Amino acid sequence: MKKSQYIRISKTIIQKLSSNGCWGKGSMYENNLKNGIKETGKDIDLVIKALEKQQIICSKAHKFGKKLFLNKDKRDKIGEITKEKPRKRNSLLLILLAEFS
Repeated sequence: MKKSQYIRISKTIIQKLSSNGCWGKGSMYENNLKNGIKETGKDIDLVIKALEKQQIICSKAHKFGKKLFLNKDKRDKIGEITKEKPRKRNSLLLILLAEFS
């Protein structure tokens, strides 16, 4: 697996868990997490295992399968992974607002 593919998958996984409020108490089944990702299941499993080793993602066994959630103690690391570049459109909007005020 290429490094860029690993980064893209890990970012997608973390964003999906974060947007669904999976921080500690909230959690998501592994199968539901995989549904929206285009890559193969083997690649996703590899990335999930790597994120678990880094303790960014935690898992717990449940009746219907494994549930995943984000580690609250690693919020800084998670923030670094999901950082996005600022959009040019937003900066243009701020400039326009500053001119009219």
